[in-house]
Amino acid sequence: MRDLWNMLKPSAESLRNATYLPLGFRARSDEAIALVAGLAAEVCMRGGRQNARRGAENQVLFQNAVSAIVGGLLVNSQRMPAFEHTHSKASNQDALSVQLRSGLSYRPRAKESFTGERVSFRRFDAAFRGLQEVGYVESANGYRQFCAPKGDPGGFVGRSYTCRLWPTARLLQVAEEAGLELVDVRRHFRLEAPARPPVVLHALKERRGGVKVKGKRLPFPRSIEAEHIATEVNEINAFTMLHRVEVAGEHIEMAWHRAFSVDFGLHGRWYALGESYQVLPGDKRHNLITIDGEACAEVDVAASHLTCLYGHLGLPFDSELDPYDVFGMPRAVVKVWITASLGKGAALSGQVWPRQAEQHVLEKENLVLRDYPLPSVSQAVLKRHPVLADLPSQFESLGRRYGPSAGSVLSLFLMALEARVLTTPMLGLKTQGVLALPIHDSLVVPQSAVRATKQALTAAFQESLGITPRLRVKTGASRGPVANLVGGR
Repeated sequence: MRDLWNMLKPSAESLRNATYLPLGFRARSDEAIALVAGLAAEVCMRGGRQNARRGAENQVLFQNAVSAIVGGLLVNSQRMPAFEHTHSKASNQDALSVQLRSGLSYRPRAKESFTGERVSFRRFDAAFRGLQEVGYVESANGYRQFCAPKGDPGGFVGRSYTCRLWPTARLLQVAEEAGLELVDVRRHFRLEAPARPPVVLHALKERRGGVKVKGKRLPFPRSIEAEHIATEVNEINAFTMLHRVEVAGEHIEMAWHRAFSVDFGLHGRWYALGESYQVLPGDKRHNLITIDGEACAEVDVAASHLTCLYGHLGLPFDSELDPYDVFGMPRAVVKVWITASLGKGAALSGQVWPRQAEQHVLEKENLVLRDYPLPSVSQAVLKRHPVLADLPSQFESLGRRYGPSAGSVLSLFLMALEARVLTTPMLGLKTQGVLALPIHDSLVVPQSAVRATKQALTAAFQESLGITPRLRVKTGASRGPVANLVGGR
């Protein structure tokens, strides 16, 4: 079986579309419980006295780690075709056909990425290495990939991939022999949300060797504001337990936490724990979600960060006009220019587009940014939105408060304004018995609550920022398969 695996390699498509591996999967069927127990025992026996001693002392914790890894990999393995055959002859065509259906998972392996998870770094590392040694799982280290933009062989854009993980043909075969129907593997494993506090606080990201590294976890302050925010999250989580949320007909347990940076003036977005509807493609999300059996709609704030910027500075804003409508420029080009400028904290300048912007537009819109000279785009957008011409001077206070440059925190500041505004209608709709699922710049609600949601969002923006937002509503009632549902990249 191991020889069979060596004849296969992950396809480029599977590497790009790998699914996040959460660590909350628990065996719930008799077949899955027996499979996990058997695998854990085999790993301990094959691993020698150290693993045996580990199993004797912490059998439950070790089995939980095995369950999280095996359950997550098996669930993700059924999401999409992932492997290409690279050998002319296969000794076991049946096993090959099983393996060809498998999809990849991705999971950061750094210790800090396990904070608040149900499986510790030490347990995960021990269980994964043990499963790998006996041939049940495989992995590929993270790397940076470069590609040439369409129509420009001389230029390159890069993309980083974190560690990829997958089940081998042997694990898939053993699982089926144990009675687990892989096409219905979710019946055998239940995903529990991470045991995280309702509100977390991190330091700002740092650059180490040219790479941004997540800031360290900061102690949670004891203040009236901190308690108030935590209470709001707990209230929403408790309210959510009274409702049934389904994605493509599959029930998921909902809970959130809010993540801030440095203090409560930066970031503050709502993040779903466990299975996250937030990472579903934007054009399919509202079609796949139901709340208490009712089809949903997504009420979206167009150009949310730009809207918050206008409101914070007290500038007039016409909600009847598309903020990304600039004469002579594709909407996608204008949007990426504005997004990059707000992320940088200053208007884009010079002659060359940022690599990440090139990559984003190439992948999402199949456009080559170099076909649109940066100076020409800058001139056109600044004529439409002159407020973006001198962002550093308008936000000097952020630099004085958080560091030498306001650029690195401007986007986090706008996120905080956005999250604060979205929280108000979430709480208001709760009093009307309506559950609203946050997605950073939008809310997913039952279709019957669209009107109330638009009214609540408009009122919140007017009260908090003195501005009327441009709202868009996406509705639909189709159902389909879910791809890359879990987690976030």
